[in-house]
Amino acid sequence: MKTRAAAVTALLACLLVPANLSSCAIPFEQIIFVTQQTPDQPWARYAGGDLGIVLPTYAPSFLVVAYRYMNEAPLSKQEQSAALAFWQQRPPADPDSGKDPDQPRWGAAYEKWMAERGVIADVPAAAIDREQQTDYFNYYVNCTASALTTAADTLNDLVSRYGAANPWVKDWVVGQEAVFSNCNNNVLHIAPASGGEAAEVAPPSMPQPAPAGAPAWLLADRAYQTAAAEFYAGQYDDAALRFRQIAADPNSPWHELAGYLVARAYIRQATMGRDESASRVSMEAAEKQLIAILADSRLAAVHHRSRMLLDLVEARLHPAEYAGELGRRLARDDPDFEHDAGDLTLVLRRLSGRDAITMARASDLADWLNAFRSNDPSVPAYALKRWQSTHSAAWLAMAIAKAKSGDPGVADLLAAAASLPQASPASATVEFHRIRLLIAQNETGEARRLLQADLERPSLPLSALNSFKSERMQVAANLDDFLRFAQLPPAGLQGEFETAGMPGDSKDPHARLAISDEAARALSHLFPMRLLADAAQSSILVPHLHRDLALAAWTRSALLPAQQEIAVRLASTVAAADPSLAADMQAYRRTISESHSAAARQFAGAFLILQLPGLQPAVRPGFQRSTWGPGSDEGIRQIDNFRDNWWCSLKPPAPNSMNPQPAPAPPAIAFLNDQDRAAASREWNELAAQGAGPDALASAVLAYARHNPDDSRIPQALHLVVHAGRFGCNDEATGPLMHAAFGLLHSRYGQTEWAKKTPYWFK
Repeated sequence: MKTRAAAVTALLACLLVPANLSSCAIPFEQIIFVTQQTPDQPWARYAGGDLGIVLPTYAPSFLVVAYRYMNEAPLSKQEQSAALAFWQQRPPADPDSGKDPDQPRWGAAYEKWMAERGVIADVPAAAIDREQQTDYFNYYVNCTASALTTAADTLNDLVSRYGAANPWVKDWVVGQEAVFSNCNNNVLHIAPASGGEAAEVAPPSMPQPAPAGAPAWLLADRAYQTAAAEFYAGQYDDAALRFRQIAADPNSPWHELAGYLVARAYIRQATMGRDESASRVSMEAAEKQLIAILADSRLAAVHHRSRMLLDLVEARLHPAEYAGELGRRLARDDPDFEHDAGDLTLVLRRLSGRDAITMARASDLADWLNAFRSNDPSVPAYALKRWQSTHSAAWLAMAIAKAKSGDPGVADLLAAAASLPQASPASATVEFHRIRLLIAQNETGEARRLLQADLERPSLPLSALNSFKSERMQVAANLDDFLRFAQLPPAGLQGEFETAGMPGDSKDPHARLAISDEAARALSHLFPMRLLADAAQSSILVPHLHRDLALAAWTRSALLPAQQEIAVRLASTVAAADPSLAADMQAYRRTISESHSAAARQFAGAFLILQLPGLQPAVRPGFQRSTWGPGSDEGIRQIDNFRDNWWCSLKPPAPNSMNPQPAPAPPAIAFLNDQDRAAASREWNELAAQGAGPDALASAVLAYARHNPDDSRIPQALHLVVHAGRFGCNDEATGPLMHAAFGLLHSRYGQTEWAKKTPYWFK
């Protein structure tokens, strides 16, 4: 798995550094409850018009499909098949990425060529590479599957007419092998050079001139083979000239195709060139050539492929205008849906600012697509205006998705949403945002009533169902009501890439449930300890989530001096939820009952937490630690080798280049009152002030150890503090605390086994 491999590499980077460097944490795949880049699979359902809740973060090709259905222009069966072909030949994480559609055809074309030329004896076969290397990091597709297929078909025709033993046929094969020799990766040596990396390449392999007395067909084919060899060898001017000569020869069987190949030579020259001005000249030459072909009715046989190639040229030369044209094509029945969707995706990646506006003005679909994907603050008002002028469901979905409570026109949008038929492809999207706005206006009763019906909609995609459940959680009437909708089935995984669908789904639907991101943020930030303890003791959550919440609640209460009574009560809950911890929790309760100071009680909690690296005081959404395997009772006790131990700072991280947006705020929960939220805020700030897990635990141990030097637990606790500093999150306070613990352990308890197990401390 790519994500795991990347993490292993990063782990080695962490391990192979001096011990006084800060530790680093490795992120793994996380459960996602609503897929952000694509709809839920199977995508055939989406291609057929079952859209669910459409998000502006979807890849552009998915948004094109949404617009079509919302705008009462459903995809034909042919277009649905084309859409699926487009998505399925690309990575699930990014169906609009540039994975080469020629690649799946290459193997079959290669086998076909090898089978055909295998009937010709005594001609060595050239090694054929599909890609050519330009330097250490860059490759391009040099010889396509169609080149092999054309050669195989031509040879099959020659053998059927003249026989496999014919010397002219054999000479043709020798020439073709010379052509394909130029497909090979011919970079022999790459060495640093001034201004960049220079490549020393092998000389091109050119077919020998046809022997004297060769038939006309071989002379014509040899001219074509020579031009092709020049093309694959990167001699684009020579190739274009030779193809042009062939195009001017009406007796050549290649004269119709040759004009098209002139344009291909110019385009390859443009894309391979590093001089922007020269590349544009080559691209403009290709444009002129293709326009001439399309104007010549005698070349109808190559019109379709020339039109496709001209699209590529227009995408380079005039991207905004071409994107607008694609919008017009895709807005109606489009026989080239797969091609046009791919081109639109590539062009959109090039557009911004004025170019994006130019594109948007060219067609309604382009306008809608540009606005839906934009975060510009002017979009809500513009979307409202466009809906008011068009009254289309597509623009209604856009306008209500962009609207905020209090914006002008919200009342009209809500009224229109209420009258939209449930059968409309835009219905789920519009309804979700209608309820979002009602919640923002504190109309929780009406939102709850609507959600009751929405959650009973037949066959909602899982991401849409989870989105409605998240809204239902926000308008919960009480704690049990909240918890019912806090546990959701995963819709996919987010790691290096987003993947829709969960591998290895359990037959038990409860086993797949996890705490949602919104629920975890609410429980962590908005629930005071009193309510969090009630949630941990509720029977609403499925068993494994009940255990996880009980552990988080106990950890938090053990760290907060004012919540020790709750910690004692929750110790019994934890023991019942996780019998492997029963003895630990019994010892904790006994120690607390015998402790006569706040420091002693704080130490008791810290000492136990140090022995359980899987604990943290925040409620964790989705997966628990990667160390926790199914049925593994000891997982909570194990050090996770990827530093997922205890907890990092609870203070909100400052935006940075990796995460430019601030962390999302917890959702408002209707049944929580102001006193609850204020108490939760005070408790969270108190936890955050303690620092990362190793810091908080070290401070508790050191404070107790200084005044209770004879406690037999102290040496082990100091050892565990240094251990936590090595394998947990670090910050600027961690090093001095670890140093202090290490010094105290060796100065006062140097002869103990725990000192001997702690030869180093880690900064």
